[in-house]
Amino acid sequence: AALGALKLLRMSLNFTSLMWRHFGRPIFQPKNRIWKTYGGEDTWAIVTGGSDGIGFAMALKLAGEGFNICIVSRSENKINEKLNLIEVAYPNIKTKSIVADFSKMH
Repeated sequence: AALGALKLLRMSLNFTSLMWRHFGRPIFQPKNRIWKTYGGEDTWAIVTGGSDGIGFAMALKLAGEGFNICIVSRSENKINEKLNLIEVAYPNIKTKSIVADFSKMH
């Protein structure tokens, strides 16, 4: 019975820890936490795959926090389109692009 109680206690502590990490802590963290940790005068964020999906969402989030954005992707047209969207949304942000296909680099 004691071992069962210890196992149940351990499982509930693991569950509580999981809930705090994924739901509790994000509620109380400041929205500009990344900027406070890594930001500064003329700070750049390089986002690979930033012309689509999660990469673009991350580029927008970082631009919103004040980072200048450099997108690395395979398609120059897509990069320029997304950088224009970022520049319109955040006019005080500087942007750069790097066209690269890492699968073809040796």
